[in-house]
Amino acid sequence: MSNKCESKFTFDKFFNGFERKIILCYVLLSFILNLIIIVSIYLAKNKKISNIIKVTGSILITNFINIFAYTFEWVTCKDESLKSPYIVIGLLFGNSRSNNTCQMQSLFILFSSMSQDYLLILFLYIVNRRKVIKSMIINLLILCCIIIPIIISFLYLKIGALGINDDFCYLKKYQKHNSTIDLYEVYEPLNYFSIIIYSLRAISFSITIYFLINISKYIISQNLPITYIFNKLSIFFIQLFKLFIILIYRTVTSFLGVSNSVRRIYNILSTIDGVLMPLAYILINGIFCSLFDRNKRRKLTIGEDSDDDLNSNNTIFPKKKMEDTMYSNSVNKTNFIGADLCYNSNNFDLSCD
Repeated sequence: MSNKCESKFTFDKFFNGFERKIILCYVLLSFILNLIIIVSIYLAKNKKISNIIKVTGSILITNFINIFAYTFEWVTCKDESLKSPYIVIGLLFGNSRSNNTCQMQSLFILFSSMSQDYLLILFLYIVNRRKVIKSMIINLLILCCIIIPIIISFLYLKIGALGINDDFCYLKKYQKHNSTIDLYEVYEPLNYFSIIIYSLRAISFSITIYFLINISKYIISQNLPITYIFNKLSIFFIQLFKLFIILIYRTVTSFLGVSNSVRRIYNILSTIDGVLMPLAYILINGIFCSLFDRNKRRKLTIGEDSDDDLNSNNTIFPKKKMEDTMYSNSVNKTNFIGADLCYNSNNFDLSCD
């Protein structure tokens, strides 16, 4: 048997493939952008952080974990010249005697992707609420959005559903045929495990679509341009785009095969949110300008008990439009999006306007 697909780390293999190089660039850029956000929040020097910032911060953390997980492991080569159904697969780290790195990557990617979905739903739920949600409840909901995906991920790990996929380790597509060499064969139960995970993610996609429709209705009713919401909830649309790409790709690959080029493009598109999310957060909230202006930087984190929070700005809807809506009779009859953001704990304003 040829050793050309031996699992052995080298620097050449670490940068193997153009999509691998692009994803590594994503990781570096994501780290820099998230570092800028952390420094900005630290420089704000406020004692308390609003609930929306807690949720968006959690989204950015899980988003970085997701993109960083792609550095752990990678399929460096496949030798399909053997008699079917066997295939030799070389990994960046680990070998036939140890696949801990592969399992770690699978665990982190599955957990972070699902947690990101749930945290975004929580974010939209808070924005869509008329009443202020207590900080303790928000903290518990954030914890649930993290704990539930962790439980699902460890359950998949326990039953052996995580392992080598096409280009990295995720849901197991190939299982070891021999414990002493890197010889694999197709893992037949993959489809069943995939259906469960992508059904859960399809539900998340449907809920985000529901919020999109709800938000759009309110925007239209207030005679605001629809482009306004694209600017203010860009993180939402970035995640929606990622979910759409993933679900379409997985659905197509379940029935039809795809070329290596298409798969590589998918890998690039499905991980670009690692850069786009923190970048959108920085641009929307004016973090660059807040870094150089102490007075503007104070807006970055807002104390939950501050009297100014009662009239805090709302970056979703203009102040006057919000005040008119707040004191109208319709407030008591319907939940209008972002109403609670004028109050205390559910602050959405990070702008430096």
